[in-house]
Amino acid sequence: MHKQLLPDSTISQLREKSVNDSVNKLDSLANNLKVTDHIMADHFANLALFMAMKTNSTEALAKAYLTKGILFNIQNSDSAYFYFRKSLRIAYDFKFNHLTPYILYDLSMLALSAVNTGEAVILLDSTVNSAEKVHDFATLSNAFNTLGNIKMDAKDFEGARIM
Repeated sequence: MHKQLLPDSTISQLREKSVNDSVNKLDSLANNLKVTDHIMADHFANLALFMAMKTNSTEALAKAYLTKGILFNIQNSDSAYFYFRKSLRIAYDFKFNHLTPYILYDLSMLALSAVNTGEAVILLDSTVNSAEKVHDFATLSNAFNTLGNIKMDAKDFEGARIM
């Protein structure tokens, strides 16, 4: 007879952590390969997405969608937008506040590449607000630098200096 040493809730937490760790590793591999070997990067991103879907880990799913969006950002902005929005919806619904600034920043870069400056500024403002809340200083700095660049492009040199 098999005696269970850990309660079911602990086993579930360990399984969730294991899946998140695996998705993080696959995410890192995909990001490292996205320029040099896009096919292999996409393979790792698909594996992360499959793993997240199979285990019903919502945080892993949000990260996997984000990774897919980053990969598609290079070649297909419509698909990138689709994956970024799915990731953002999960982050909002399940209060994964640590993911929100990064997703919003990626969406703002997508809007900027589509020359939709108004939308990009709105998203960057949301990025700043959410990054401040979770103390994500790297994303906060990126958002302010991008806002400064937008002001420079608009010949608002004083506003750019303030950013």
